[in-house]
Amino acid sequence: MNTEAVLQQISDQHDGELFIEDGKVSSGMGSFFHYLQYYLRIPHNNATIHIFYDNGISATVNFNIEIDNLFNVSEFQLETISHFTKLILFKKYNWKVTCKDLYLNREIEKLLQKHTLDQLILNTGFEPNMKGLLTKTAYKIHTVYSLTFEPNVTSMYPIVEFHKELIDILKERYKRF
Repeated sequence: MNTEAVLQQISDQHDGELFIEDGKVSSGMGSFFHYLQYYLRIPHNNATIHIFYDNGISATVNFNIEIDNLFNVSEFQLETISHFTKLILFKKYNWKVTCKDLYLNREIEKLLQKHTLDQLILNTGFEPNMKGLLTKTAYKIHTVYSLTFEPNVTSMYPIVEFHKELIDILKERYKRF
């Protein structure tokens, strides 16, 4: 499926904005490397999901979200476990959520399953690295993953929905009055 068409459809569905950069960068010795980079902004629940889809230079997708006015939120990290490690350690899942807050930990695990991201991790090369960090001014969520798996562009639908619901959970449970 066409990357630009999928990202435009996601943008339209979520009242977002899509920006496209089509360019060339010198790769040395007079040759050039063509790249396509997409930047998508999706507003949701008084936050903005910033998505940088680099289909060229780094072949990665980055999600960045800042949520203001949250109180007492624990930081979290989601990491994937390689198939080899899973076999050696007899792990049930190919991913691991680390968070001191058991409620948030459980909710993230539920969202992974609800949006079938657990199946993407299990059946493809989808290996997201996700962190939730508390700063002095906001709670920041950063997700990055490589585009070296199929179906990398159509998987954007459940990944966007995952992030939207995560925002909703954080806002509902940890909102500062």
